[in-house]
Amino acid sequence: MMFKIWIDEIDLLILKEVLKLGERANGNKIYTKTPLSYSTISSRIRKLIRYGLLVESGSKSGRRVMITKKGMNLLKIFK
Repeated sequence: MMFKIWIDEIDLLILKEVLKLGERANGNKIYTKTPLSYSTISSRIRKLIRYGLLVESGSKSGRRVMITKKGMNLLKIFK
């Protein structure tokens, strides 16, 4: 089944940072590495989780995100 997803350069920037940080990636670390506001990062991470490009791991207090295979394929397309 094919469906459309809307990705812009902010989403790609977040995906690249998650890939660089690896399993240590969370909203706060992405916030310190990029010029984006924390609310933007938080909403975009939730959107990317909904699309299946990121997956959440860890407990609620120490939420971390990891990139999925689908997210890796998307980054390969836009490199």
